[in-house]
Amino acid sequence: MKARTLGAIAVLLTPVVITVADLLRLGAEGGVLADGSASTTQLFTAVNAHRGAWEAGAWLFYLAALLTIPMVLLLWRLAVDRAPVLAWTGGVLGAGMVTGQIAHLMGYFVTVGALSGMPDTEAAVSAQQSLDASSLGFAVFAPFLLGVLLAPAVLALALWRARVIPGWALGSVLLGTVVFAAFSGQPWASVVWGVALVAGLLPAARSALRSVDTDAPRVADRSATSAAPVAPPAR
Repeated sequence: MKARTLGAIAVLLTPVVITVADLLRLGAEGGVLADGSASTTQLFTAVNAHRGAWEAGAWLFYLAALLTIPMVLLLWRLAVDRAPVLAWTGGVLGAGMVTGQIAHLMGYFVTVGALSGMPDTEAAVSAQQSLDASSLGFAVFAPFLLGVLLAPAVLALALWRARVIPGWALGSVLLGTVVFAAFSGQPWASVVWGVALVAGLLPAARSALRSVDTDAPRVADRSATSAAPVAPPAR
């Protein structure tokens, strides 16, 4: 499979996987926001009651982190020649998106999943609150928020400046970004974000696949040329 084909698949799959993973997370949490002792206890209770959905969401977020790598690389490659500053900015944010997703997995899914299963609930809640209060923990988590929120928007802007995607596609990605920023935590907002990104980045995926198709005849022509018999010299 060509690198561009893999990247095009990742461009369309990444928002879908993140959306499904976020819906599973929200369903497992039951609308609980862990910002105090009582709510942290409720969060642990909800996670224990929906352990399957919680773990499925965690594994999907891990898959999304892996898919983000070829997605960002492809979008950067499509835009960097004509919009280098925006492409590099989006690429750096995309790298933060990848590392942030791993940090999010370890700092939230792994810790909440492990602590919620401890028999000593009081000690588990205390440990979770200590982690939540860590400034280093927040600094490591910040790239996830910035990357997920800004990387697709900046890369879409770069693609639009590079004339890879039309204006409506850029608008779709920006709409999803605004909805996610304003209503994060609402299931419908996650769905709108995912649909908006898939629609907005679809032209970029098609452009990458068209490049693969146009390369194929050239390879075939070179093969035919190299395989053509050489006529013997006339005597």
